[in-house]
Amino acid sequence: MEPPLKVSSRYAAGDFVSEGEIHSSKVEKNDTGQQFNANLTKMVFDASSEHIKKAVSIYINVDFLRPYFDVTPVEVVHRLLNSVLPMKRKIIIKNDLYGPLMLIFTLVALLLWGMKNSDYKVKDRTLIGTALATATSYWLFASVCLFAFCLYSSSNYSFIGVLSTVGYSMFSHCIVLAITEIVHLLFHSHYFFHFCALTIGSMAAGKLVVYFFHGAYRNWDRCVLVAVVLFLHMGFLYYLHFGFHRVVEEITEILGEDVSKVALLITTTTVGIEHTS
Repeated sequence: MEPPLKVSSRYAAGDFVSEGEIHSSKVEKNDTGQQFNANLTKMVFDASSEHIKKAVSIYINVDFLRPYFDVTPVEVVHRLLNSVLPMKRKIIIKNDLYGPLMLIFTLVALLLWGMKNSDYKVKDRTLIGTALATATSYWLFASVCLFAFCLYSSSNYSFIGVLSTVGYSMFSHCIVLAITEIVHLLFHSHYFFHFCALTIGSMAAGKLVVYFFHGAYRNWDRCVLVAVVLFLHMGFLYYLHFGFHRVVEEITEILGEDVSKVALLITTTTVGIEHTS
């Protein structure tokens, strides 16, 4: 009868592991994995936060916007006059935002003047807020639309350049509104406004078309450009006039000379009803 085999001590300690040791090793591996995931998440969060802070600091920094406001009055006047002359496109290497912002404030002042004269009522908003929101919204919306067209037609225009060009084109809006408001104080007629809009406004719209025309190489793109510019520029000009003009003028145009008789009839009827009651 053969004696039973004996297991050597060097294999006994290494090959046989208790269940408690196996469980503890799994717990250690899980803790290590969770710690690694937590560290990785923290690293990603810190890196993204740092990038966001850098981007915000770049756009908020005043020095980033300072070059776009470093212009002389002579340059601003030259660009204002150039914005309503649809001649050959002159490449402006240095774009600025000083002129467009001043034109927005001027347009706001003209809109306030028109609203005050026409007793325009605004609910839950101030007059300055309404005018400022109107002018700024058009500036940004028109710039985004034309910049999207530049991207579509593969044109090499920067967004700042588009903002500057569209902003200076608002000089025609200021001229037309100022002249027509002065004329409306003398006599009530919209024919003079149509004349100014079709001359000064069309010249500024033509300047926009000439500026972006060289970036559109296909005939279809050029047709779309003309349609978009006319719709935005002329549409906004007509909106400003017919949205902020005197309410009495519109009633006069609809009823003609009988408006005074209608007003007298309404007043007499109202007084009669009050006496009857």
